[in-house]
This record gives sequence, structure tokens and C-alpha cells, in this order.
Amino acid sequence: MKRHAPTSAAGEGKARKLVKIGPSGKARVAPMPERAPVEMVRRRAPAERHSLPTLASRRSGAVRGVGACYACAVLGEVRLYEAVDVGKVLLCGPCADKARNETFGRPEPLDHAIMVGGFETNRRRH
Repeated sequence: MKRHAPTSAAGEGKARKLVKIGPSGKARVAPMPERAPVEMVRRRAPAERHSLPTLASRRSGAVRGVGACYACAVLGEVRLYEAVDVGKVLLCGPCADKARNETFGRPEPLDHAIMVGGFETNRRRH
């Protein structure tokens, strides 16, 4: 089991130590391993850009977190669509509008509707 020991104020500064529990049950303190330099860390390859897909339907599914858009390769909030020629694709808002407009001939007005609250809408009027 590995644990990090608290730093002591007398003489050690803020150096972190690695604590290992030996077979006899005693704690052994070892210095933390050095981190890899920044240039040695592998960077993620940029996403490929594709043309707009032909959508199978207007419906989309929610995707948690951030993803790369299939058409413009921008990282951001995306939605999951079913395309005829590719399969399942992730599209950002502007690219989804363009793909719906090209596929179905008109944009979807309800996608940009402003939702309002319904506070006391079912209240009886006396």
C-alpha cells in the first residue's frame, strides 16, 4: 500500500515523500519519483476534419462532457447524430445546423427555441 506522508516543517521544506509499508508492518519513507519533463509527455493527435455527413434523421442524443466535432474537429459540446453514409457522428451546434439544412432543406426552428418556466400555469381562476 502506498501513501503520501505529510510534509514536515522542520528542515524538509515542502518535499513530498512516498510511504511504503514493509512486510514487518513498519513504514518506510522514500523520495517521490521525478516527473517526466513536459516535452516528453505524449500529446494527443488532432482530430481529422471531414465533410458534413448526410443525416438519417433530425433526432440527436446527448453526450456527456467535451468531444471533437466530426466536421470541423473543434473540441466542445457535441450531440450524437446518425448519418446515412458514415454511421454515428458527433456534431457541434453550428455544424449540426448546416448538416440538417443540407440534408432536409430547412433548419429546425425548435432547436433554438427559448424555454420558459410554467410557474402557476395550472392555477384555477375564480
